[in-house]
Amino acid sequence: MTPEQRHVPFGRSVIDYRIERSVRRRTVTIAVDSGAGVVLKAPTGASMHRLDHVVKTKAPWILQRLMEFREFGPGPTPKEFVAGESYSYLGRNYRLKIEKSSDSVKPFASLHGAFLAVALPRRVPPRDALVRLAVVSWYRKQAHRRLPERVALYAGRAGLHQPPVLVRAQEKRWGAAIARGSSASTGA
Repeated sequence: MTPEQRHVPFGRSVIDYRIERSVRRRTVTIAVDSGAGVVLKAPTGASMHRLDHVVKTKAPWILQRLMEFREFGPGPTPKEFVAGESYSYLGRNYRLKIEKSSDSVKPFASLHGAFLAVALPRRVPPRDALVRLAVVSWYRKQAHRRLPERVALYAGRAGLHQPPVLVRAQEKRWGAAIARGSSASTGA
């Protein structure tokens, strides 16, 4: 099914949006993306009047997101996990270097000078999926090692009890803390 295009006037602005319908969907959700623009995901039977109303109701939030995209520009380009790519860690940039290792059975990453080096088993041809696995595992390991000490530092400064730190592969929310101080998580 091809997406439908609509626009809604709001004050001096016009909000263009795309509708993606699904028979399995029961609610309407709005996403604002730097590349895709405003996208409404809606049930198949949702009327245009209802969808326009949802956009008008959320217009201030939508316009704020669109303004942030214009102000800050597009987000970072997705990584390709190829040699020479730049990766940041603790305020420094490191170039990705892919090496063959006779010792390793599984791919692994480590810092060596100005490089984030990924060692792949000799028998395995370099593949971006293996390099990605090694790089993501390395970042997770660093997060498990460094985040609890940073959370402890700031919890102490705020006079709070240190909450547990969970490192997960988040798709949408990058971090959260509950007011009672019982939990915090971060995407890594």
